[in-house]
Amino acid sequence: MSQNQAEAAVVETANKMFGRNWKYHDEGDEIDVDTLPEKKNCRSVGKCIEAMALSEIVKEVVSSGEQSTVTYANDGSKKHGAGSFTVQGIIINGTYRALPTLSIASESKSNLADLKLTILQILSATSGVDAKFLFERIDFVISDQTAHSVDVEVLVSKELGTMQVPNQLFCNVHPDALCSIG
Repeated sequence: MSQNQAEAAVVETANKMFGRNWKYHDEGDEIDVDTLPEKKNCRSVGKCIEAMALSEIVKEVVSSGEQSTVTYANDGSKKHGAGSFTVQGIIINGTYRALPTLSIASESKSNLADLKLTILQILSATSGVDAKFLFERIDFVISDQTAHSVDVEVLVSKELGTMQVPNQLFCNVHPDALCSIG
């Protein structure tokens, strides 16, 4: 796939499927957060684009209001030869937003808590919103029903110095697949 095809796929998918208003760099005089980078800068600005997208997710969480539901979903996977990683997302009023997929050494309770703290700190760094505040906005956590998934939120809450612990929902379906269906 060429760079032009890749850019077109990103713009068309974001605009049609996710209701975004993304545009090409050479489209119009105004360059804003919805503008793709200039072709020569695509590789160098990739991390900046991700940071901006994560900041927008935080804005959605912060502006979601008290009557809204924020659900954090995660599931680890240890595949032979592929290593361990976790796929995470956040659902804000029924809209799924993907979070970065990170590698983990193993799916232990403490590793999963550290991973969640890392994601919260990444979100905090991209937005300027305190990680503790973001954690306190989470109403539910969906995960697989395994021993290492139980009480991860308690460890996170202790580390952040908050008494609030989100409700835990366990399922026997891949949590991210379940959230993507809705």
